Amino acid sequence: MRKSDVSRVNLAVTDRARAFLTIALLAVAVFLAVGLGSATPFDWPFDSSAPVLRVDNHTGPFGSALAFLVVRLFGSLLAWSVPILLAGLAIALARDAEAPVRRVALKGFVAVVLLNAFFAVSPVTRDAISLRGWLGDGVAAGLSAVFGEVGAAIVLVATVLLLALGEAHILNWVGAAARGLALRSREAFEGARAAFARRREVMRDYVKSAVERSAGDEDDAPALPQEAAADPAPVRGASTASLWDEPAEAVKKRRREPDIAIAEPPRPEPKPRARRRAPDADGDAPTTPISDASLPPLSILEQPVDTGATFTRDDLRNWSGVLEEKLNQFGVQGKVTAVHHGPVVTTFEFEPAPGVRIKDIVSRSDDLALAMRARSIRLIAPIPGRAVVGIEMPNPKARTVYLYEVLSEVTETQRLKGVMIGVGVDVVGKPFLMNLCEAPHLLIAGTTGSGKSVCLNALLASILLHYRPSDVQLLLVDPKMVEMSQYNGIPHLLHPVITDPKEAARVLEFLVAEMGRRNELFRRHGVRNLESYNAKIAMLKSDDPALERLPYIVLVVDELGDLALAKGVDIESLLTRLAQMARAAGIHMVLATQRPSVDVIVGKTKANFPTRIAFRVATKVDSRTILDTIGADKLLGKGDMLYLDAHHPQPARLHGAWVSEPEIEHLIQHWKAYRFDPSSLDLSDGRAGSAEAGGDLDPLFDDARNIVVAFKQGSTSLLQRKLHVGYSRAARLLDQLETQGIVGPPDGSKPREVYQDAAHPHD
Repeated sequence: MRKSDVSRVNLAVTDRARAFLTIALLAVAVFLAVGLGSATPFDWPFDSSAPVLRVDNHTGPFGSALAFLVVRLFGSLLAWSVPILLAGLAIALARDAEAPVRRVALKGFVAVVLLNAFFAVSPVTRDAISLRGWLGDGVAAGLSAVFGEVGAAIVLVATVLLLALGEAHILNWVGAAARGLALRSREAFEGARAAFARRREVMRDYVKSAVERSAGDEDDAPALPQEAAADPAPVRGASTASLWDEPAEAVKKRRREPDIAIAEPPRPEPKPRARRRAPDADGDAPTTPISDASLPPLSILEQPVDTGATFTRDDLRNWSGVLEEKLNQFGVQGKVTAVHHGPVVTTFEFEPAPGVRIKDIVSRSDDLALAMRARSIRLIAPIPGRAVVGIEMPNPKARTVYLYEVLSEVTETQRLKGVMIGVGVDVVGKPFLMNLCEAPHLLIAGTTGSGKSVCLNALLASILLHYRPSDVQLLLVDPKMVEMSQYNGIPHLLHPVITDPKEAARVLEFLVAEMGRRNELFRRHGVRNLESYNAKIAMLKSDDPALERLPYIVLVVDELGDLALAKGVDIESLLTRLAQMARAAGIHMVLATQRPSVDVIVGKTKANFPTRIAFRVATKVDSRTILDTIGADKLLGKGDMLYLDAHHPQPARLHGAWVSEPEIEHLIQHWKAYRFDPSSLDLSDGRAGSAEAGGDLDPLFDDARNIVVAFKQGSTSLLQRKLHVGYSRAARLLDQLETQGIVGPPDGSKPREVYQDAAHPHD
């Protein structure tokens, strides 16, 4: 049976049959290992020199006979390779890996027989009868008759080395598996520790509530959190019939063997999914305050299941030869010098012959796509700093890039240095991270179905995984009213998800006012940006409520086109002002649109957004609008993107990370499990520019008045600590206190003066 036929048979095996074979192979491997380990020379069957009176083998007479047969076939030393190979094959079946373990198991069996034969012809070991087996003696006798003992030894060693040479990458696979096991162990420990801390807090509150109830308190005890089942994430990417599906033998006849370097893409280790904890949506209110919140574990995300290599080095060499042949037919001479195989595309580095012009290659891109039977081909002519042209061809089947494998590369130092976002991986599979503080704003464009919404969800998931509400606060604008509504109710939100363009304009006005307030604070403290300000506050370690730590604010707009059409110049001027001045204040914007036209992305807006992401667009004109160059019209969709920033003149091709709705829901439920004041998310009052004049007072007004009178100072941070409210509600309370004449006007960074004393709090 040919190798391709064997692969089809393996693919036809059902999950149940594979599980059965896995268990059976592991059982045989363990049984044989125990039989070999407990075997003694006195219980060998069929041995007249030591008749069997009593079998001492732990596996009984059958195991003793089986161990005897294996030792006789392979020798006492190499007999242990049989259970090892069986266990390796069982692992391969459990992982459903087409390579490398199945192929290595077959080659390993052949190598064991050849090594056994080497023991029979080697002058050092041929007298050691226990090391030799029947199979090795038979092979050694045949080779010795043809080549002699020395020649047979040389042939055997060379054959074993040739077998091992083709599987040298198995060492990398074993190392990756070891690293993955260590990472899983660490994450499991951190997740268990966080879960134990939350459980202990809930139990403490449960006991406290029970004691109060026994004393006459009618309040219900808080419910313990429950386990929530996790749904598997869908796998993206579909097979496409192309020239890449041709057998390697058919292609090999048509080309010469090119001297190229094959770059192996990094392979993330598949990890088992962890059980996730989610609060009971219908249970009692959460009891743990948001100030004691712990970050969700990374294991809450979906983890890659099968990331094995799809193609062999021979396949890549064959396709390189076909590419050279097709270009030669078009009159373009040259050779492929390197190949980089990634999860979605494969990049061929083509070095043109002397005299070949770049435009001759670029003009043949459509013809080359037709000749190679590819959906689209993108050319990088030339690769910056290299004397080669990059030819990016899509793989027949794209591998899903999970957000887990991208965010697992984030270090604690990176997390604390800004707002780290997991974007995806590059063309060779290396994770790509972006610091939103360095961007400092992001412009995203792409047609429907290109991956734009998934990119925004990955951005928000990165923030919810790595930052508490005291670190990063969010403002979400969703004119389509369906993309971000699920985020309502999380403590990171300064305001519920905004769907009205007029309300979005008021929020932009609030950000402009907040930017001015922060810049004034920075000026008074002699610092230049938010990071320096927070570092100075932490260094002072003062109990002064006026010295408050400020969080980053991230504004995410899902559809810029709807806002531009609704408000026009007002929105444009506010966005321009924020883009020009908000970076130092720690305010960052992420704007997305599916209409990258000049009436939506105007020149003034684009000039202040140096960092841009373009997913697949309809035309070259749209590509030039967002990137100032073509290429986005040649993308594949489903997360395939071009990334451009101020540090690189040419856009880089990336593949966006996939995050599913169940993953987002688990993150949201994690943060909803903590107690916080939902009214603190309201920004409908005068923080956007108008002061509250009259109207109903806040229900906490009397408590706020008593606090500022008792402490003889008024500040938002004092009210936040004592009343357990958010910044916006504390600021509104302070404005009401000023309107009622209880506290004075703001005086820079100093606390407000209190006009009443404790003896006459109601004067």
